[in-house]
Amino acid sequence: MPSSPAVRRVSASRRIVIDITDWNRFLFAGKPISGVHRIALGLLRAWKELGLPFVIIRHDPETNRHRIISHRFIEEDFSEPIYIGGEGIKYSYNKYVQRRTRYYTELIKARLLRFVKKKETVHADFIEGDYCPQADDVLYFCGAGWDAPETMEAARKWKARHPGFRFVVLLHDCIPLIKKVYRNRLGTRQFRRWLRDAAGSADEFICISDSTKSDLMRYWPRYGGQSALRCKVVTNPHEFLAVSDRRHQPMPDEASSAEQFLAHRNRRYLLTVGTLSSHKNLERLLSAWAALNFFRDPEADLVIVGDNDLQQVRSLSPIRRNVFVFRKPPDDILELLYSNAFCSIFPSLYEGWGLPVGESLWFGKVCLCSDSSSITEVGQDMCPYFNPYSTEEILHALTRTLFEKDYIPSYEKRIDRRKMKSWAMYGSEIHTTLLKTA
Repeated sequence: MPSSPAVRRVSASRRIVIDITDWNRFLFAGKPISGVHRIALGLLRAWKELGLPFVIIRHDPETNRHRIISHRFIEEDFSEPIYIGGEGIKYSYNKYVQRRTRYYTELIKARLLRFVKKKETVHADFIEGDYCPQADDVLYFCGAGWDAPETMEAARKWKARHPGFRFVVLLHDCIPLIKKVYRNRLGTRQFRRWLRDAAGSADEFICISDSTKSDLMRYWPRYGGQSALRCKVVTNPHEFLAVSDRRHQPMPDEASSAEQFLAHRNRRYLLTVGTLSSHKNLERLLSAWAALNFFRDPEADLVIVGDNDLQQVRSLSPIRRNVFVFRKPPDDILELLYSNAFCSIFPSLYEGWGLPVGESLWFGKVCLCSDSSSITEVGQDMCPYFNPYSTEEILHALTRTLFEKDYIPSYEKRIDRRKMKSWAMYGSEIHTTLLKTA
């Protein structure tokens, strides 16, 4: 494994400011952070570990101002939602997706969700004061911008007030614009409105893969107007990020069942991390798994990790004896699931990056994965690929994996940590890129 890169100390008056306003909606609704937020959290933790200077801000609906958030916030356990302010977070109106009537409906639903779930929260005041933009600040938005119209609007005002102020936006993917893999009409409208807004506000985009940059260039004439696209690519890390540490806390039943599965398993298993959302393609994987079981005993289990409804998974899988579903195991248990798997499989139709592919390789495990979008950028020559639209190809990949003795070992020999990126490397690369923003 390569050592952490030497951090290039750049003498500059620029201050890097990272906005996490999009976290408000998740924390208010009583949800842990999503995959997009994990990237932002990993970046902030890497910067702190490297000793790089940065400022964290978020929009405060109570005061309608952006507030500075203490660095202590990023060291919390994010397996549960955390209130940033002492009074909690108010639900705010999102102009990209809601009419006022829909806003009030969602507000009521979110409040009920908080009440019903009764999530344990950390009531700590992480607010250190109001954010006052400076002329040479670089504002970096690396989360779900479509959930933070307040920051998009504020960025335009700050740029008008300070000519040297720069606004950089991270683009994870353009999946909501791709009809063949995304079927949420409201989500598409929300993303489309945000992208038009971002195209007129951002000085530069950073894309997480060459595939995402290619998509942005394709859609830019429609959503970017006449402006020239300024975009750089900084790929995501492969290293697994643990956002929580619950090893010394009582485990919920689900985590205990995953731990029991690991303790009592008597045969190998394949791991897949994903949900039943349209582009993750779990339906075809389950269909291929059922076909495999029909013809021959695979002498293996299929373990699915993701926020899935157990009954829905079972309805898609007539073979239940060797399919195990764990919705949200703690990160230390997920590490064990990766480490003890025979291999992993990732059948997604489309990705901006494909974190489970990189994480599997980071643990030294081969990932059978689709050959679409950015996934081949993650797996490089270390993974076998298949057409995700073909159930027959998925079945063939499973068959070779489980019944050809040398198939997986031949790919295990190709796994090379030197081809992978750590969080330290990623943090240093992003920091340097932001300071070079003209």
